[in-house]
Amino acid sequence: MNTRHNGAIAGWPADWVLELPCKVDRQGVHALPAEPLPPACFGLLAQVKMYELLTVEAAVRGDRAAAYQALITNPLGPQPAQAAAVLEDMLQTHRAHLPQFFA
Repeated sequence: MNTRHNGAIAGWPADWVLELPCKVDRQGVHALPAEPLPPACFGLLAQVKMYELLTVEAAVRGDRAAAYQALITNPLGPQPAQAAAVLEDMLQTHRAHLPQFFA
């Protein structure tokens, strides 16, 4: 499940939501302890996690700078030279659903 891991993976920020094996009971979802991915994988995971965190910040605050940073942080996102145009196109296309960016 995707859940806040709350220390189930030693050395990783406890507030990160990760896809993990979990136990589900009447008290809720409990991440099961797991070994971290190999160090070579952590960089990519951290980059994608930063993309997610910046995207949330952008959405909550209507912050175009955070949205731009999210786009260029995503390893599959556009190159920085194209990111501003991509962001503007995305915001205009979805303007009805993103009023916080146009206040």
